[in-house]
Amino acid sequence: MKLKTAIITGASTGIGKAIAQKLAKTGFRVLLIARSSGKLKQIVKEIESEGGQAEYYKVDLSNEQDIKGFLKEVENNIKAGNYSQIDALLNIAGVWHDKKQVFAGTDFEKFDDNVIKNTYAVGFTAPTLLAHGLIPFMKKACHIINISGTFENGAKGWLPYYASKKGLEELTYGLGEELKHKGICVNGISPSDTATEEYSKWFPDCIEDAIDPKEIAKLVVDIISSNKTGTIQVIKKYDYSKEDVQFVKHAIVLAKKSLKKGMFPSGALLVCNGKIISEHLATPYPKSNLHSDSKCIDEAMNILNKPLNQCTLYSSMEPCLMCLSRAYWSGLKRIVFATKKESLPYVLCYESNLNNYSLLEKFNSKIEMIHIKELESEILPLFEQWQKVML
Repeated sequence: MKLKTAIITGASTGIGKAIAQKLAKTGFRVLLIARSSGKLKQIVKEIESEGGQAEYYKVDLSNEQDIKGFLKEVENNIKAGNYSQIDALLNIAGVWHDKKQVFAGTDFEKFDDNVIKNTYAVGFTAPTLLAHGLIPFMKKACHIINISGTFENGAKGWLPYYASKKGLEELTYGLGEELKHKGICVNGISPSDTATEEYSKWFPDCIEDAIDPKEIAKLVVDIISSNKTGTIQVIKKYDYSKEDVQFVKHAIVLAKKSLKKGMFPSGALLVCNGKIISEHLATPYPKSNLHSDSKCIDEAMNILNKPLNQCTLYSSMEPCLMCLSRAYWSGLKRIVFATKKESLPYVLCYESNLNNYSLLEKFNSKIEMIHIKELESEILPLFEQWQKVML
């Protein structure tokens, strides 16, 4: 049985290197691409010393002739029977620095023309040409995975890199749709800051909050083991920020106020661009058909008069099916909460015994649900107090 073959760009360091090592351990022959062959030779030795198979190709991805030459070598190897097909293409390479400087914090009009062209060439044109040239050698259940990136502070300061990665995401969605009928899966991974060698060099003060490249490699293996297509999966070291923690703590304060008034200990607030749009306690019995989450959503819709797709709902507890449904139809993309429903008293947790799992799966696929587990201990005693009163 012939090995599966994966092509990995940007394989000499960081994310590309981690993915190459991980895939080699799972039984792939890995073809490593980078501009410099020195580091690639060492990675090949490391992989082979652990029983894996690897080859390297020195390719300048900003040079179309280099790309064409590489594609021709792949074609010749397939014709010669060295590879049966290309089972995975992983476009990792991107340009956000050179040897002297990082391309961040720069006004767009001050970028050097060559930096802009190289950034687009490596980050967008090369993945496009590689996919275009390799798809004929891919069959059902083969994978294309593109690495983009998160930009929590927007594009300002590194617009060329931002534009190249956002373009790559659109290519991912488009290819995913186009290649469905062939059974070729196309997905993207959007990591936040990653603890690569270069990131450590340019941003040493932020390295503790950066993702380990091995975590991205694990996600690659998960995607290749699935049949999903047309997705962009965000991966962060922390799903939440310090600001998220503060807003959830605010929701817990509201839950405490609710309990003091003899009501169910829940509180919620809805935030847009860092500003609280609405906040509510639980609704007193018998008007219990509007929970704090639902009241926040309804009020925010009336205030903003538009879908809530740029907003976040913060809650003391995971929303019930009713509130989750309201969030879905309002356009909310993100909910952050302190306590999961299964952590609460089952019978007394409002609507905890009402679960439509097909609906929950649908809602959760559209809304990012973030549980800040470290805050769970602050809310659970409130439910214990409430439970004693109810009993």
